[in-house]
Amino acid sequence: MQSFTTLTTDTPPSPSLHQRTKYPSTTTTTTTSSSPLTPTASPMSVLQPSHNTTASPTSWRISLLSIITPALRFSLSLAYTTQLLLTLTLSFLLSHGLYASKALAVNAYHASRIFVINAWHTAVFVGINLFYASRAAALLGLRSGWAVGGHGWVVARDGVRGAWKRTERARARVFFEFMVWLLHPSPLVLFIFWPGWIFVFMGVGYYYYC
Repeated sequence: MQSFTTLTTDTPPSPSLHQRTKYPSTTTTTTTSSSPLTPTASPMSVLQPSHNTTASPTSWRISLLSIITPALRFSLSLAYTTQLLLTLTLSFLLSHGLYASKALAVNAYHASRIFVINAWHTAVFVGINLFYASRAAALLGLRSGWAVGGHGWVVARDGVRGAWKRTERARARVFFEFMVWLLHPSPLVLFIFWPGWIFVFMGVGYYYYC
């Protein structure tokens, strides 16, 4: 038969995990409380809430400034950025407005100049055409007047000749009466009732009024 030797150790056997959980150790370990702000503080001690209820006014002021300062910096940066964007936008609009107004002014100047030049050439062309048209009309009227005047003179001459021929017998009768008046023993009667006075008065009236 085999013999078993008993193993004896100076240290007692370590309790199991179940025993350690169910029966905690009665040995008290002294832990030194460390401040969250000390270099030797554990990582879990930083997350623990502070139990210091007697904070000084200086710490409150510092905390308030630490909150307000980033907000103020962000507000100033946002205001500067907004002002810069607004300035760039206004400068862009102003430059483009000036360029557009300059372009419109130049185009209006050239358009008005072209219009004035075209109007001047049109007026000169119309004036020259009217001058030549009036000159041609005057020459045509003058020639027509000469033609009508010459034709009228010919017509008047032919009319006078015809009238002279038609009044030949009447003139012979008047001449006969005139000779009778000169040779009559009583010339006063013939002078008063002489029929040739009609032609004499007609000739005098034509001379003075025509």
